[in-house]
Amino acid sequence: MLSLMLIGKRLPVDVMGMVSSILQIVIAPITAGLLLNWRPFLPLLSELDTACSVGALVAVNINSVLSPFGLTHLFLIVAFHFQHSLPVISSMVRCESLAKKSIL
Repeated sequence: MLSLMLIGKRLPVDVMGMVSSILQIVIAPITAGLLLNWRPFLPLLSELDTACSVGALVAVNINSVLSPFGLTHLFLIVAFHFQHSLPVISSMVRCESLAKKSIL
């Protein structure tokens, strides 16, 4: 309907294919995550899986990462994440120093 209003044509949509794709990509992983959430080893498995996925992509594109443009991006990504972790670190240090003062 929206395509008819915007471009004046009807576009054929494979509804069953789209439903199947949504079930496979969205619904199944969320359902599996909710059902398996109570197991204590799964967060570690998830971190390992993510690290392997990212590591594989970096390994395949190592020449791009080591180029000057890639190193600039890598520096910006690390700086961005470090910047966002500074308030957490400083609040942890502040809480620790306040705890020491209250004990003394």
